[in-house]
Amino acid sequence: MQMHGTLLSPFTRKVRVLAAERGLDLPLVAAEVGTHVPLAGPAQDALSALNPLIKIPVLIGVAGGPLYDAAVICAFLDALGPGPRLIPTGVARWPVLRLQALADGMVEAALLCRFEARRPPAQQDPDWIAAQQRRLRQGLDALEAEAAAL
Repeated sequence: MQMHGTLLSPFTRKVRVLAAERGLDLPLVAAEVGTHVPLAGPAQDALSALNPLIKIPVLIGVAGGPLYDAAVICAFLDALGPGPRLIPTGVARWPVLRLQALADGMVEAALLCRFEARRPPAQQDPDWIAAQQRRLRQGLDALEAEAAAL
């Protein structure tokens, strides 16, 4: 198995941490991804062949074809081999997956703010940035409300 991603991607990092915690060797193949529209060119075409959404990370070398989306890859890797799982089964699974979705959404909002800040000032949308920042604040508030249970 190999994972296509970048060292700067928080989603690639999430998968790499889970793989390390599970004792899995997961070589990283550097992927070139664009952060600006349009996503076109040879690097994006190569990534598109693995993931039609042209996003990282992508896990290759698994039965059934490439796996994409960090949450899917994490669930797959967590099910490999012996030892305690990081993502529980049964009733305990759903709160963990909900927190994972919350954290992923917060990271996406932060990345969208960062990408918007890279646009020329005249093309930036302050209302759109404010909406992403609201998602971040509300996500932090939700985590704070659950801090004792974590």
